[in-house]
This record gives sequence, structure tokens and C-alpha cells, in this order.
Amino acid sequence: MSPAQAQTVADWQTRGYRGLRVMRCSKCGRETRSTWEELGAAPNEEVVAVAQRVRCEECLQPPAGLAVVTYKDAA
Repeated sequence: MSPAQAQTVADWQTRGYRGLRVMRCSKCGRETRSTWEELGAAPNEEVVAVAQRVRCEECLQPPAGLAVVTYKDAA
């Protein structure tokens, strides 16, 4: 098995992803969406590093585990 290749923000932007989302905060239940710009993400930055900066809009808590997912605009 080969190791997974790190993905950059630029890689994901090329595929149409606009940012990261917490589907449901484990503390308050709110959904939070953050664009790459709101997260201060550089194009060459690894998405995993950017995900560590995501916080709930309501209670400012980081997501529990790997609850962060990407989102695209509806086509």
C-alpha cells in the first residue's frame, strides 16, 4: 500500500472546492462553512493544515475528529 499524497488548497480549488465545512458541531450542533480566504489558506498549503484552523461560527470550538469536509457551490 502506498502512502496518501498530500493535497494542497490549489489542488482542491482546481476541482471546484470553495472551502471547508463542519456539518454539525459536536458542542452546539451548528453547521459552519468557511472559504479558503476566510481560513487564510495559501494555494500551496496542505488542506489538512488548513482544516486544523476551522472553528464553529457559534461556539468557536474546533470540530471533533475528522468532521471537516469540503464543499462546492451547487452547479
